[in-house]
Amino acid sequence: MNGNSPKVIAANAVTISNGIVVTILEPAPANVFTSNPNYIGFGGSASTTGTFAGQGANTHPFSGAPG
Repeated sequence: MNGNSPKVIAANAVTISNGIVVTILEPAPANVFTSNPNYIGFGGSASTTGTFAGQGANTHPFSGAPG
């Protein structure tokens, strides 16, 4: 993911499939708001082997997602 704006991902479940890497090409990590973080590392539940790379991600509760 790249571009000039901060990356925000918000969903009840965020899943990165096994073996997939989502690279954040920003100066800051992505902000992920979810109740079910289905990925490894960066606050994920390690229920899959998918992960973030580059600047990575900060995982927050879904209830705190922006409007």
